[in-house]
Amino acid sequence: MLVELKSLHSELLDLLARMEALTAEHFDEHAVADARWKLTRASNRRRRFLEEVVYPHLLARISPGEALRIKDLQGNAGASRAASSAHIRHWTPEHIARDWTGYQRASNAMRASMRERIAKEKSVIYPLLERNRD
Repeated sequence: MLVELKSLHSELLDLLARMEALTAEHFDEHAVADARWKLTRASNRRRRFLEEVVYPHLLARISPGEALRIKDLQGNAGASRAASSAHIRHWTPEHIARDWTGYQRASNAMRASMRERIAKEKSVIYPLLERNRD
């Protein structure tokens, strides 16, 4: 379980780096659309794995205090998902083409938020999974 979560995190971080490189360049509609699609799919795979596998596994094995940390992650996930969905709805391909500079700023903020979320997941979940393997 830990190996799979690390792999999902690594994939997301690689895709975030790719998006960062793309937004540092001139607008390439196809490359940006492809990167966004891959990033969304990877993020959804991570979310489903956490919700369907990791959280239930841990919540059945950890202390109430540790469970609060997981519940906090779960609670914040909804806000993160909503922000991501709003970003994607707002920044349509047409809007990106019209305001590349604005998209660069918005994408930078979204990437920073995603990296922060991944770092928090790593700091909370990895130690719990290491202690609760079975």
